Amino acid sequence: MIQKLKEKGFVLSSYGDTLEGEFNGASVSLSVVTNNNKVYRVAVFDNNDSSEADIKIRFNNLCRQFENNSRYVNATGKSYELTEDEKISYEMIVNKKRYEAAYYQKAADGKPSFHKIVWFMINSDAGRYRIVMFYDNALNQANGEDL
Repeated sequence: MIQKLKEKGFVLSSYGDTLEGEFNGASVSLSVVTNNNKVYRVAVFDNNDSSEADIKIRFNNLCRQFENNSRYVNATGKSYELTEDEKISYEMIVNKKRYEAAYYQKAADGKPSFHKIVWFMINSDAGRYRIVMFYDNALNQANGEDL
């Protein structure tokens, strides 16, 4: 998996076990997580932080991209779009609200593949925001076999 990502232009970061590159038009760091030598998660983290206004736009754009991509289906059936008057900072701090969206990848037959999900959320750090995205394959996750 790491070799395939390198072929797409990702390079090892100076921090060691992550890759850096461009993903969907954004500068990101990427981490590949395995269980028994099988990839079960690829985590993608924005390298650059955003203001509250900009992260709403980024979040909404990602939602629209997934909604308009025939390879994915909305995992909850609800709309994720954030309005201009949404107070992300207030909601996250006071009400502990999480802003996240989830989409199932479709199988070859066009039906949702419930074990392959892509989900992303807004992460906050001192009033600055980033998107954190996860591509998960539940078939490769640990299920207690090593306990």
